[in-house]
Amino acid sequence: MKTIIIFIMSILFLSSCAASESNRNDEKSTINDFTDDSLKSVEVNLFRSDSTKAQPELINVYFERSDIVYFLDWFKGADNRKTSIPSRINSIFIYSFHYAKSEEIETQKRLAYVTDINNSVYIHELTDEMFRSLSDFETFKEGDQELIVNIIGNENWYTVKQIDLNISP
Repeated sequence: MKTIIIFIMSILFLSSCAASESNRNDEKSTINDFTDDSLKSVEVNLFRSDSTKAQPELINVYFERSDIVYFLDWFKGADNRKTSIPSRINSIFIYSFHYAKSEEIETQKRLAYVTDINNSVYIHELTDEMFRSLSDFETFKEGDQELIVNIIGNENWYTVKQIDLNISP
C-alpha cells in the first residue's frame, strides 16, 4: 500500500514539475518565434459585420515567396515588449501561418491582428483552444468585439506596424 501511495505521489510531483516548465516556456515565447524560414503560406481571416458567411471570413491566402519574405521581415520589426490591448477596436483579423518542416509535417501558428481607432496595430498569439472559440461565430456584430477580446485576453499583446495587404508586386 505504501508503494502505491509513493508511486502516485511521485507521478503527481512529476506532472506538476512538467506543468510549471510548460508555463515558463510560454512566458519566454516572443513574436520572433514566428520568424521560421519554413513558413510556406499565410491565411488572412477577417471578422466582418457586413457578411452573411460564417466568421471569421477568409479574405486572402499568401504563398508566393516574396509575400512570405515580407511576413518574415514584418515579424522582425515587431516590438517584443508585451502590452495590453486598447479598449476601442476598429477591426479584428486572424492570421494563420503554415510551416512545413518536412514533406509530411505541417504546423500552424495563429495570431489575432487588431487595429484600434487610431490605426495602431496589436497582435496576440492564439492557442488552439482560443482559435476554436473564435471560429464558432455564425455572424459577427460590432458588439462581438468585446467577446473576442475576452476570449484572447487583454494582456500579452505586441505592437507592430500595419501589414500592407497588397504585398505582391
